[in-house]
Amino acid sequence: MRGRNDRKAAPACHLRGISRDAVSKTNTAFPPIRSQRPSENEASTKLEHGIDPTTTTAANTEPMPHPLQLPFRDAMSACAAGVHVVTTNGAAGRHGITMTAVTPVTDEPPTVMLCINRQSAIVPVLLENRAVCINVLAAGQQDVAEHFAGMTKLSPEERFEYHIWHRGRNGQLQVEGALAHLHGTLTTQSEVGTHWVFMAEIDEIAVHDGKTTHDPALVYFRRRFGSLA
Repeated sequence: MRGRNDRKAAPACHLRGISRDAVSKTNTAFPPIRSQRPSENEASTKLEHGIDPTTTTAANTEPMPHPLQLPFRDAMSACAAGVHVVTTNGAAGRHGITMTAVTPVTDEPPTVMLCINRQSAIVPVLLENRAVCINVLAAGQQDVAEHFAGMTKLSPEERFEYHIWHRGRNGQLQVEGALAHLHGTLTTQSEVGTHWVFMAEIDEIAVHDGKTTHDPALVYFRRRFGSLA
């Protein structure tokens, strides 16, 4: 793991398609995405649907999209959601992905549902490793979210080098500064339409005490990052 003094400075990011002045005048609560991707809409759609746009599996052979696909995506973009980075580390290697489609299912036993697009390169890694850590990001960790959403030019391995990590009891990587970490094991999975739906049974939880409990959360709303105290 990298020490605090060894942390690299993240590369400068810049806006695409919208000026800082325009954003500050229209919506100061939700700052713009600092993206190096070709299209803000393309990158945000991939974030919403669990795709890492820089590393995907085999070419898409999906049939014609459902006629309600775009209205559905627009409707879902109006649902503000917390932002998470889900990591896995094991025999198949390490990988991570930024996700909003993370849903608690039950607390007996604690179980979380993860919905990830079938094109995402993390899917085969998850299917082999089975172990995960769900990092609940704080508002100050937008750079972490952008890196693991593929919004910058970092490779999947380089993304880990730009942040400080610790390990849970099961060896999974948790990013320093997150509001909470949930470690667990995938128990079931199924394919629904374009996505894999995973159930993760949680066996270790760390919720940060003291100062960080008052830090705002990083949220995603109308295809922009923002914060919620």
